[in-house]
Amino acid sequence: MKKLLSIILILSLNFIVSCGDSLEAEGNNVLRVGLTADYPPFEFMKDKVVSGFDIDLANMIAKELNKKLSLHDMDYDSLIPALQSGRIDCIISAMTATDQRKKNVDFSIPYYVPKFAIVYRRDNEVKNIKDLNNSIIGVQLGSTMETFLKNQAGRVENLDIISLKRTPVMIQELKLSRLDGVLVEEAQAKAFSEKDLDLSFSIIKSNEPGYSIALAKNSTLTQKIDAVLTKIQDSGELDKLRNKWLTGINQ
Repeated sequence: MKKLLSIILILSLNFIVSCGDSLEAEGNNVLRVGLTADYPPFEFMKDKVVSGFDIDLANMIAKELNKKLSLHDMDYDSLIPALQSGRIDCIISAMTATDQRKKNVDFSIPYYVPKFAIVYRRDNEVKNIKDLNNSIIGVQLGSTMETFLKNQAGRVENLDIISLKRTPVMIQELKLSRLDGVLVEEAQAKAFSEKDLDLSFSIIKSNEPGYSIALAKNSTLTQKIDAVLTKIQDSGELDKLRNKWLTGINQ
């Protein structure tokens, strides 16, 4: 009986080790990318498929790293916790490398420098920061736009900031006149305005440092991804992506 139990135990251990090796091999061959697919033209749903600038960029990076791409769509404020817990390998979702975020994750070199913009109804024009006085402005929860707006307290009177998880929800609230504006990135503002002629937008100066890829602290992928970004920048491939998605909005 003891001999039989020993054999069963050995077989069980071998099975566990084999499974572990298999999972580890699969993990090493897959690049798990976290994103929030509500931010056109960077990431959005089109015909039930995630599309956009960041998706093309993720595919290019995965190809250069000889890995399969696995996309994980989740709320924006869930991305960094997912990265820290190991559920994903990196975040490619129009994320800015702020000092606060750098305390928790590492970042690649920037791949795009954005401009902030206010989307508004054409019957309620918003041209600059001063026009935000006595207004209700929507912004994505956990985004740098949210931080930017909160830092305008000394310049704007009676500004009510509504932070929501999904940008399309804010745009709908804007159209229903429950918001006076929605602060997003310029390319996204163009996308929403071209899609709905009742909306327009204005650029707001923000001195934004740029979008980078977020990775776990001390990740071995950081240096590799920086090398890929440098390579596709030097080859002109990154410029082609910018021209494809940010010059003419593809939706």
